Amino acid sequence: MLGTLRKMKIKISEIKENPFRKELGIYNEEQIAKITESFKMSDYGKDQRFEVRRNENSYELVYGHHRLLALKRYYGDDSEIEIIERNYDDEQMLRELLRENLIRDHDWYLRMLSLALAKKYLKFHKKEYDLKDILHFISKENKIMRKEEAEILLRIYENLAPELLIKIKKMESIYSKYKDSDYINLSQARMLSFFKDKQEQLDLANALKNSIVQGTREQLQLLNRYKKASKELQRKIRAGETDLISLRNIRGSEIDSREERNKEYEQIEKFKHNFSANKQALYIYSCLSDAIKNIEKLNKKKLDSKTRLSLERIYRKTIAVLTAEINKKEVIDV
Repeated sequence: MLGTLRKMKIKISEIKENPFRKELGIYNEEQIAKITESFKMSDYGKDQRFEVRRNENSYELVYGHHRLLALKRYYGDDSEIEIIERNYDDEQMLRELLRENLIRDHDWYLRMLSLALAKKYLKFHKKEYDLKDILHFISKENKIMRKEEAEILLRIYENLAPELLIKIKKMESIYSKYKDSDYINLSQARMLSFFKDKQEQLDLANALKNSIVQGTREQLQLLNRYKKASKELQRKIRAGETDLISLRNIRGSEIDSREERNKEYEQIEKFKHNFSANKQALYIYSCLSDAIKNIEKLNKKKLDSKTRLSLERIYRKTIAVLTAEINKKEVIDV
């Protein structure tokens, strides 16, 4: 029976998490902070409803753990919320939990763990199953994850070093790589998962982080060239003795001409020269974007075009000053 048994109000402290929730790792503090901030700007948090099931003398939450934790921190343990009690068995508790996670795409790590948990459950309870069965198990309202995406996430989960799994983040902006350097994005994780040696994965992840080449597409191209490089060059890259950019001019199995080495050195110096200015420019652009979003959020409406153009003019002027400082040129007003 899946129907509603009853609706009532209880204290937040009386609700326990879904018994399968611990399999999905730690909570996303950034997500909790965003939900809490939304409670501060409106009173809609008091109207939240949560689905639960009764288990002996307590209630177990079906899904919505980040929302509940945000309510708990903002309103306190003794605050009352409305619940909808349903008669769910263990499989239904798991399916509803995973469906709620997978229907959203803001957290790649959580989606990956959800897929892995679904596979683990089917492996234990079914004699035969395939990827199609996993996707059907977690589908909701005809919304099914693409097969290609599921294959990528499961491959990453099963093949990537555990130390790297917890560092996967979805790249949401051009500046994100500079805001948090201790992470790998999904594309990098996918490429690293093809290396069987876990230590080699860790070494290459470190090489990606420290490389002066920060464009993901070019990094992946260089990793493909790394596979064809000589053992000595691979060793140097893993040890941090040479930058990934040394793979740009690879011919055959090694870079061996003095002329190419000089050209490589000049490219590295050029990159170093411009990297500082680019990094500062991206930082300023990120600050500007955040400022516009916060202003619009507080005013609850979009900025008019005149104000937006004025802010963008300040940004372009700042970038011009930075560029002139790096290149020792006169500032041109824009």
